[in-house]
Amino acid sequence: MLRKRTILMVILFMSIGISLFSQQLKPFTNSSEFFIKECNQYFSADKIPPLELTQFMAQWNGGQFTDSTKILMTSCVFEMQEKGLKSPLILKFLRIIHLFSENKQDQHSFISWLNTMHQLVMERSARNFQHFLDQSHDLMLKQELSRSASINWRYRGGDFYYFMDTVLKVSFKNGDLVCRSRMDSSEIFKTNGIYDPIKNVWRGEGGQLNWKRVGKADKMSAVLKSYSVNLDLSQYTADSVIFTDKEYFNIPMIGQLSEKIHGSRPTLRTSYPRFNSYEKDYIIDTLLPSIRYIGGVRVQGARIICDAAKSPEALLVFYKDSLPFVHIYSQEFVLFNDKITSKRAR
Repeated sequence: MLRKRTILMVILFMSIGISLFSQQLKPFTNSSEFFIKECNQYFSADKIPPLELTQFMAQWNGGQFTDSTKILMTSCVFEMQEKGLKSPLILKFLRIIHLFSENKQDQHSFISWLNTMHQLVMERSARNFQHFLDQSHDLMLKQELSRSASINWRYRGGDFYYFMDTVLKVSFKNGDLVCRSRMDSSEIFKTNGIYDPIKNVWRGEGGQLNWKRVGKADKMSAVLKSYSVNLDLSQYTADSVIFTDKEYFNIPMIGQLSEKIHGSRPTLRTSYPRFNSYEKDYIIDTLLPSIRYIGGVRVQGARIICDAAKSPEALLVFYKDSLPFVHIYSQEFVLFNDKITSKRAR
């Protein structure tokens, strides 16, 4: 009998211990009224309160949040706890909230973001929530849009804000879109855009790209109109750009731009950026002295490719004493370092 009582007492104490241990692991009660107190208790093991908590508490107590916003934030942290997400992620969440203030984001931008965070944390899996949390942190801290093992995309300068358009998106204005690899980079200067963080897609408007990767920053450039970039990739195309080459062409050309960022350092023989003119019957007298060119234009890095016109072949006309004296035909002529070459010319 005594043995049975002893066993029952052990089971009882174990049950109480497990219950108390569970309560210690789950200090958040989903009550905005007690949220700050629960945050203090949760991080009480730290002799010095984390900076993220101190900054967040100053905002909370300073009246920066409405009651409905406090309820949403409290619910987010409670659901993070329920999904077993640890304190570093909770601190990151609080830090992002503070960064909204540092980045001078308005209330509409913050509420749009917070509502999306709450929707994601309520999903069965925490994967999307964690991904968006990391993405939001990088955007707020260093204006980084996307990062992979080989490249990262960021928006340099300018302003941005979150807004709802069926799904959450981010609007950017008056800055530069930059893609970097370990050894290479490319920029679209002074461009605006809408970023979809869920699909990781950028839809840009305007801006200019130059050929600085191949040493022609002040000579070759393309002005973009509307374009789209999948930020999972290191390449994109843009239609109807206006290409200018101050060195060889006296007219702007309309065509398609292609850009690709490599893992290696660019050289004069790097084949990007690329341009392909829509028109294939240009008449150009400024290619080289005493030479007229008739045909289309492709650009691959620093190499200019004069390709076949609407007729079967491109044409170079050489002049002497202001009169044509030699006609050379080819599928393409390559202009590089002030020299024209062709594999099959006649």
